[in-house]
Amino acid sequence: MTVEDIIDFSSFELDARLTRILLRNNITKPTLIQEKAIPLALAGKDLLAKAKTGSGKTLAYLLPILQRLLTVSKAGVRTLILVPTKELARQVAETTTSYLHYAPKELCCLNLAGEESLQLQKSMLAVHPSVLISTPSRLLPHLDSKALLLDSLDFFVVDEADLVLSFGYTQDLERIVQEFLPKTVQTFLMSATLTGEMEKLKSLVMRNPVILKLQEAEEEDQNLLQQYVIRCEQEDKFILMYVVLKLKLLKGKLLVFANDVERCFRLKLFLEQFGIKTCLLNPELPLQSRHHIVDEFNRGVYDIIIASDTESSAVVPKKGKKHGKTDKEGGVARGVDFRHVDVVVNFDLPQRVDSYVHRVGRTARGGNTGTALSFVSSTCDETILRAIGADQEQRGSQIIPHEFDLKQIDGFRYRCSDALRAVTKVAIHTARLQAAKDEIVKSEKLKTFFEERPKDLGLLRHDNSSGVIKARPHLKHVPEYLLASEDADKRAKLDPLPQAERNPKQQKSRRGKSFIKKRRDPLKSIKKK
Repeated sequence: MTVEDIIDFSSFELDARLTRILLRNNITKPTLIQEKAIPLALAGKDLLAKAKTGSGKTLAYLLPILQRLLTVSKAGVRTLILVPTKELARQVAETTTSYLHYAPKELCCLNLAGEESLQLQKSMLAVHPSVLISTPSRLLPHLDSKALLLDSLDFFVVDEADLVLSFGYTQDLERIVQEFLPKTVQTFLMSATLTGEMEKLKSLVMRNPVILKLQEAEEEDQNLLQQYVIRCEQEDKFILMYVVLKLKLLKGKLLVFANDVERCFRLKLFLEQFGIKTCLLNPELPLQSRHHIVDEFNRGVYDIIIASDTESSAVVPKKGKKHGKTDKEGGVARGVDFRHVDVVVNFDLPQRVDSYVHRVGRTARGGNTGTALSFVSSTCDETILRAIGADQEQRGSQIIPHEFDLKQIDGFRYRCSDALRAVTKVAIHTARLQAAKDEIVKSEKLKTFFEERPKDLGLLRHDNSSGVIKARPHLKHVPEYLLASEDADKRAKLDPLPQAERNPKQQKSRRGKSFIKKRRDPLKSIKKK
C-alpha cells in the first residue's frame, strides 16, 4: 500500500473497532497529515511532523498506536503522550478514551495532568493503564518515586513539541528520555513549527525519523483567512471594540486575545457597562471552569471569549497574601479545541511571531473562512508586526492594513472614555478576586452535582456581569443621533434579527461552509478615508 493509493480510512486496513468509531464520528476521509503519517507510523517509522493546529495531528499518531494496542497484547504502560497544557491533555485523553470504546477493558487511558493529588494518581497507576497522557512536570514525580515504570513502553509522543520546549520543559524532557525511556520505543514529535530546540530533541530521542513538512495544507487554509491590521491609540482599541461589537460589524463567534489577565479584566469591565456579555479564559481560573467555558463556547452558549495566552502573576493585595493562583500549565492559544471561531481579534498584538500564528490558527479551519483583526498602537508593536508580516508572506498570505477615518467613531468617544475611567485598578483587582472565588465555587459544583445532572450545566454561566462597577442601563443602547441613517440601513440588511432571536438551526447554517464563503468583508461597514 502506498500513500498515493489512500482515498479514505478503509485504505489503512485498521481494526474494525477503530473503523466503527470513525464512522460513528462521521470521519471518512483523512486529512493531509493523516494521509501521509499513518502509513509510515504503521510501518514502524519514527515521525517528526510539522502541521498547523487543527490539521488532525492527534488522530495521525493516535490511530496507529491504538491499532498496535488492539492487535498485539502486552501488559504494562505501552504509550506515553506528553503535552504542554492541561487543556490539551484533557482533549487527547477524551479522544483516546472514545476510540477505545469497543476495546477490551484492560486497554484504558489515564490523564495525569488533572487536578488530582499525586497520592491519588499513584493508586490510579496501580491498574497499569495502556496509555498515559501528561505534562512533563506532572509525570516526573511518579517516575522519580518509581510508582511508574516505562519498561514496557512501545510508543512515545510529544504533541505540540515546540510549545512543550518553549514552556521551559527542555530539561524535564531530557531527563525523561535519558533516564526512563526504553531505547527501542517508537517516537512521534508533532509540532506546528520547527525550531532549533526541536532539532536537539530529535537527535536525542529519534532514530532515522521521517520528517513531514506539510506546507500544502497550511497554505490552503491561509487562503481562507482574511487578515487585517488597524493602527490606533491605546484608548481607541476600547472604542473600536465597542463599535464593532455593539453595531455588529463583526459577526459570529469571536475569540479576543489580550497579553495579560489584567488587560482581559479591563476589557470585560469596560464592555459589560454597555451590556455586552463576555467570558474570560485565563490561567487563573480552575481547570474545570476552563473546560466548561470552552465546551459551552463550542456549543454556541457564548459568542465572545476574552482570553490570555500568556502566564500571569496571581492577584496580590497590599498585604502580600496571594488570593489568586496562576496555572502555569493552562494554555489558550494552542491545544484548546475551539470550534467554529469566525473572528480572532488581537486586542493586544502578541510579542512573538509564532504566537500570532497560533492565535489566528483558531479560525479558518476545516475548510471554512475566517477573519483575523489586530490592533497596533506602539513602536514596539510595529516592530513585531513587520516580523509577523514577513512570516505571513513566506506562508503565502498577507496582512492588509485597514485604514479608515477615526472621526467616524468620535461620536462614541465621550461615553466610551467615561466608561473606561470607571475601570480603575481597584475595580480590576476586586473583579479578579471575585472571579477567582466565584469560579472555585462553580468548579466544585461541576465536579460533583453536575456530573450526575449534565442537563443542568446550562445553569452555570460564566458571562454574567461582575457587578464591580455600578450598572448604567442607559449605556446598553446606542442613541440614534450617533448613527447615520444609511449605517442603520446597512446594519438592518446585514443582521435582520438580533443574535438571540435567530432560530438555532438557522444560526448553525450561518456558520456552515456555504454561507461563510459568500460573506462580505466584515470591516467594509466602516468607511475608508
